[in-house]
Amino acid sequence: MQTVVVFDCESDGCPPSVADDASGRTGATRVERFQQIQCTCAVALVLDGALLRNASRVDEAIADARKIVCWRDMPTPGALGDCPFAALLAAFDEAVLISGFNTLSFDFPLLRKYYRSEVRYRQHCLKAHDPFDDIRARTGRWVSLDTLLKSNGLATKNGMTGQDAVRLWNQVQYAECAEERRLARQRLEDY
Repeated sequence: MQTVVVFDCESDGCPPSVADDASGRTGATRVERFQQIQCTCAVALVLDGALLRNASRVDEAIADARKIVCWRDMPTPGALGDCPFAALLAAFDEAVLISGFNTLSFDFPLLRKYYRSEVRYRQHCLKAHDPFDDIRARTGRWVSLDTLLKSNGLATKNGMTGQDAVRLWNQVQYAECAEERRLARQRLEDY
């Protein structure tokens, strides 16, 4: 079966700009800036590509999708090796298309440190379709996903931002009770 993977990653911070580089060096590369933050959570849907080719079966493809949730601090069931994102990377291996919003500029660079092979990383990037990247290249503007959803008459995300995701990760890590950690983890996964 040919699969399509739609995914999103969250982090424990934002990659600092060159001006904010904590080392005080100017000209830090994008890769160096991404070394300062970690992926906290990755969520993906693995969809049947054949169903997606037929517009009348898209809802069926979504209903039948396999969900993958990977946490940096929890082993993924069935994961091989010590990489917490192994299940996600394996789904990328099998996919004919990998899609997400701002994946080429954020999600893939965030995951890069979990790849043991630069060739595998590049193969996955070559399979990527990133609407954000396409829109930015054509318009020169940074359009948010919520703006695109609203302009197309679709429901927006749950009102949270990437900053909220960082705050929730801190709650997961530092909450005083297990229930508070569980609720923060669930909200982060939902986002």
